[in-house]
Amino acid sequence: MDFSDRTLTCRECNQPFTWTAGEQQFYHEKNLVNIPARCPDCRASRKARLGLQERVQTEVVCAECGLTTTVPFVPRNGNPVYCSHCFERVRSARQTEQMSILYGSQPGRSTCQRQVRNELFLPDQDATAADAVGGTDNPLFFHLLDEARGTVVADT
Repeated sequence: MDFSDRTLTCRECNQPFTWTAGEQQFYHEKNLVNIPARCPDCRASRKARLGLQERVQTEVVCAECGLTTTVPFVPRNGNPVYCSHCFERVRSARQTEQMSILYGSQPGRSTCQRQVRNELFLPDQDATAADAVGGTDNPLFFHLLDEARGTVVADT
């Protein structure tokens, strides 16, 4: 889809401002449907009045493709930082890797999966079990939790 700069009028100061093609592409990628009603200056002053802190934006070079991008945090600990496109690709690859570790092609359960199943029987150790599969936002954690508690029939 082709985007071009559009001139809009601010709802508060009635001054024209440019909604850039890059901003429009961002709105499209994030499925945002409401176009901006305020210019950047009025948006910033409104956020300040409401007590909302301004996000830190740091310019970085993507560790995967080398493009310059901005991220809403200050990179630390020497960890790689990715643009949004590469981040999705890397995250998808990690999830695939986790799936193969937990449900590998080898018969029986993997060591990691047995460890998770054993620890899930102790409710106060759910955090340890979650760490073993990459956190509670990993769908495998809840599947294994249900399986360990007997609420799901195990995969064969």
